[in-house]
Amino acid sequence: MARFIEAGLFDRHIRRMRGIYRQRRDLLVGTLAAYAPMLRVTGIAAGGHALARLPPGGPGEDEVIAGAARCGLALEGLAGFRFGHGAAEQAKHQPALVIGYGSPAGRSYRAAVAALGDYLRSVYP
Repeated sequence: MARFIEAGLFDRHIRRMRGIYRQRRDLLVGTLAAYAPMLRVTGIAAGGHALARLPPGGPGEDEVIAGAARCGLALEGLAGFRFGHGAAEQAKHQPALVIGYGSPAGRSYRAAVAALGDYLRSVYP
């Protein structure tokens, strides 16, 4: 690893991945805006993932995640990342999906984002 860093390969890798992740993030944000504009996307500046805030009055995190799983999509809810998992504690927070854009690899990412868009359009017509 030290030689990898000393040779400048780590910096080159970071620059390359930054561009790839920017493209993936832009594709994800654009798809969510087109297919599910009622979701508010936040957290993209943190890198590697986005939060898609679910609108009030619609299906909750668990319902959206379960439906996505039936479509072959793996999503996570923000609730799983919070302390205090009690119902009262969770009720204080707006539900959101945590959507990573570091995987899947290559062309599969476009297909996965398109499938996510189609699924979310069916949930939020």
